[in-house]
Amino acid sequence: MSSSFTGRRILISVDGSDHSMRAFRLYIDSIYESDDKVTLFHAIDRAEIVLGLTGTDPLLYNEEDLKQAVAKKKEQINQMKDVYAKVLEEKAIEYEFVATNHHSGAAGPAIVELCEERGIHMVIMGCRGLGTIRRTLLGSVSDYVVHHCNVPVTIVPPPPTTIDFSGPVI
Repeated sequence: MSSSFTGRRILISVDGSDHSMRAFRLYIDSIYESDDKVTLFHAIDRAEIVLGLTGTDPLLYNEEDLKQAVAKKKEQINQMKDVYAKVLEEKAIEYEFVATNHHSGAAGPAIVELCEERGIHMVIMGCRGLGTIRRTLLGSVSDYVVHHCNVPVTIVPPPPTTIDFSGPVI
């Protein structure tokens, strides 16, 4: 961490979903200041890579299948990074992209740890909008970060659900 840097360090959690893109757009449209340094953070769920393989028994996967799955995931991450990088570069915002491996459910602790390591001033992240019961049973990354991070955390909720009342009433 450079001692000459005087701006804010902003961590934006990204995963390529609409939820994380809304959080990113909120930063760009409403929170951005010209001397910010952005850390785009992506947590790679190792289980997601294996679950993406065809078949049901992980003991039957061969080394080539795993290599291909990892290569595919790396390509997806690079494509996602390019989308965010294009906007940041157009606005001349200094940024870094950090991708880290984690076990399922450990993305929250990874974000909190990175905030402490990098001297982050603010976290911005999307929220899937899990219901109370699912969030209680499964936990959520945003819930973990809000309760364990020592810097302000902005959670961008999912858009409101729209109901079409124009159809017939049954």
